[in-house]
Amino acid sequence: MAAMTVSVTLLGVGLALKLNTLAVVSLYLVVASFAPGYGPVPFLLGTEFFDVRAAGAGGSWALAANWVGTFIVAVAFLPLQNLMGEWVFSIFVSALLICGVVFYFKIPETKGYTIEEIAKKLK
Repeated sequence: MAAMTVSVTLLGVGLALKLNTLAVVSLYLVVASFAPGYGPVPFLLGTEFFDVRAAGAGGSWALAANWVGTFIVAVAFLPLQNLMGEWVFSIFVSALLICGVVFYFKIPETKGYTIEEIAKKLK
């Protein structure tokens, strides 16, 4: 997740300073860091935080929220870019920083715990 924050920052800097090579390399780094970072979050959290009977529905809701968020970003990006110019990526960097802090402090570690133990942690 930190790599994604750094790569989005570099993407914004590369575009703002017209450093095309930096922009292209950082764009690839964004995609490469998304896959092991935020990419699987809707799939993992939906199944980790719900009882076995509700895991399918929880995963479906998490994935639906992911797609709604993706749609909002896609629709809002061009108007935001027209408004903010090259600084549009500062919104994404801020969101990544906030999400990273929230994830670190609010989402419990689930490795090695049973579903019942995870449920107790979340209450």
